[in-house]
Amino acid sequence: MPARVIFSVETGPAAGKTFVADGPDRMLFGRHRDCQISLPEDGFVSRHHFLLEVDPPHAYLRDLGSRNGTCVNGVTIFGRKPSGDPAEESRGPRPLALKAGDQIVVGNTRISVTVETTAACVRCGCELTKVDDKDSHSQCHACAALEQTQDWRQAPRQPDSDTHLRGMQSLLASLRDRYQIGSQLGRGGMGVVYKATQLAEPRLDVAIKFLLKACDEEDKAIKRFLREIKIALSLQHPGIVGMLDHGTSRGHLYFVMEFCNAGSIEDFLKRGRHLATTKWLRLMVKCLEGVAFAHDKNLVHRDLKPANILLHRAANGKFHPKIADFGLAKSLERSGYSEMTTTGSFGGTWHYMAKEQITDFKRVSPASDVWSLGAILYRLLSGRDVRTFAPGRDPIEVVLEDEPVPIREILPTLSLDLATAVDRALSATPTERFANAGEMKAALARILAEM
Repeated sequence: MPARVIFSVETGPAAGKTFVADGPDRMLFGRHRDCQISLPEDGFVSRHHFLLEVDPPHAYLRDLGSRNGTCVNGVTIFGRKPSGDPAEESRGPRPLALKAGDQIVVGNTRISVTVETTAACVRCGCELTKVDDKDSHSQCHACAALEQTQDWRQAPRQPDSDTHLRGMQSLLASLRDRYQIGSQLGRGGMGVVYKATQLAEPRLDVAIKFLLKACDEEDKAIKRFLREIKIALSLQHPGIVGMLDHGTSRGHLYFVMEFCNAGSIEDFLKRGRHLATTKWLRLMVKCLEGVAFAHDKNLVHRDLKPANILLHRAANGKFHPKIADFGLAKSLERSGYSEMTTTGSFGGTWHYMAKEQITDFKRVSPASDVWSLGAILYRLLSGRDVRTFAPGRDPIEVVLEDEPVPIREILPTLSLDLATAVDRALSATPTERFANAGEMKAALARILAEM
């Protein structure tokens, strides 16, 4: 039976309700009606009080700067404790790892946590050598001992840099009979990317992405992922970075992809480069062609941002944008191998994340990608991010409560038609946006033709 995390409301206005997560999910708790667990009658509960992020058997709680705090097993956890470091504060508090038997108390409401699993430690995910019949949700001995030395549990951390370096060296060595490994191109929360050259003919330059989290190659989740990855392999389009190969090596998943020789739009912007409005529009229309192709197949990217739009410079000097990682995030989630188990937090980038990716995580649609694309276009045209994350505010609070400044207030000279299209893409209500990338592409192409 797949792992499940169950949240049972035992006291308070919603007593008797049960919320079950049998796959990756987000559950927002608060008084506001957009919360999955909404308690409008409880005056001790904030509008958006805390967020539960779940990837069974793992679950994490993040207080959202609530007025009265959140109590877990008798310890009150406040969402905002000034650290004096603006960069640290802007990231928000570290999520708190939950385990079976935990009691969450907010105002008059008490919620109990149940984890249904018979094969893994609920903290680190390692296989248990013995499962007690009375308590089938135990931790391994190492995690149980660690908990005794801590006031509360923290999300697992990434390996230190030396451990990571040794692991990567061994992993790269295992593929040197097929690829000539070059320099590191980048590293994110889940993986690291290297440039390489395929040794077999044709000798292509490629990019190889390794997931940092080690896995058991016989694990059912990994086998399920290797089946699911066929979704990404099916996306053959000039505007999408093609996946050429994939597999496991020394306990790590890896993917071989097209190499784009001009970096990403994020790299372009960080170098201080800027383009005229018409050139940005041409680039965005090309981006939308690739996204529209995927939307026609009912696939949603979920993490569109300038860093995921790669640029390839052709022999004639023209830049061609290609969308990276399409199909990868969904394949990982479906197989139970999401970023949650690696970092204690779901993927996604706050600047480009549609609100419903928090409030309605399971039912995001192509309109969610449209919001992200609108946020990207907003930055390209104005030079400013659509959201401002001030020190002392949790980024989730900003996503949930702040509305974008209409772009014409920043760029008064921008054409009314283009400003209207950008503002429409950034509507808080999904049904008021362009329904998908194809609709947005058609609108921008018409505007471009008239410029």
